[in-house]
Amino acid sequence: MALLRKLFEKRICSVCGSDMGRHTGRRLKDGCLCSVCTAKLSPWYIPADTAEVPQLARQIQLREENRERARIFSITNVYGEGMRLFADMEHQWFTVTDSDNFAGDNPDIIDLSECEGVDISIREERHGLQESGTEYDFYVTLRLNHPYLNEISWKLNDESVIGKNSDSYRKYDALAEEIYHVMSRKYNIGTTGSFPAIIECPACGRKTAMTENGKCPHCGEPLKRQN
Repeated sequence: MALLRKLFEKRICSVCGSDMGRHTGRRLKDGCLCSVCTAKLSPWYIPADTAEVPQLARQIQLREENRERARIFSITNVYGEGMRLFADMEHQWFTVTDSDNFAGDNPDIIDLSECEGVDISIREERHGLQESGTEYDFYVTLRLNHPYLNEISWKLNDESVIGKNSDSYRKYDALAEEIYHVMSRKYNIGTTGSFPAIIECPACGRKTAMTENGKCPHCGEPLKRQN
C-alpha cells in the first residue's frame, strides 16, 4: 500500500513549485526538477548524481542573468564552423555554441579570465594498414573556473579528416593551434605574427606548446622538439 501511495503521490518541482506529474523531470538527491527547469540548465552542464536543489536553482538564476550578456554580446572573433568559439573583446567574454541567435538561445557567456587551461586532442581511427586510410577527429577542451561549469569540450571538425597529409588535417590542426594560443592567453586575440609551435607529447599524445621545464603539462614526461 505504501508503495502504491509513493507511486501516485504528487511530485512538485523543488525549484519552481510546479506539479511535475509522474513521468516528467528529474529526481535529485534532495528533491525534484521539472522538465521546464531542466531545460533552463546550461547545455554544457553534465549533472552529477550528487547535484542538489540549491546548486541547480542558483545555476538557473545565473542562466537568467546571462540573458543580458547574450543580448549585448558583440562578436569580434569567430573560430571554427558549426560548433564555434565566439569572442567579444570589448567585454572580454567568450562563448562556444552552434547558434546564431544569442538572444533567443542564451548560450553561456563566460569571462575570458575564467578559462584556466586548454587541452587539444587528436583521436585517430585506423582503417587498414595505410596511414592514408586513418581518420582523425580534433577536440578542444577548455578547463574553467566558473560557477557551474568545469569544462567545455567539443569536436572541431564537421567533415571527415583522412590522412595527416590532407588539406583538411592541416586546416583543423592550424585551427586547434590558434584556439590553443588564444584561450591560454599567451597572446591577445587579434595578435599578428607567428605563434610558438604546438608539439605532440610522445608519451600521451596530447598537444602542447614547449614548456619551460621541457615536460608535458598533462603527463609530466619529457617533450621533444620537432623539426
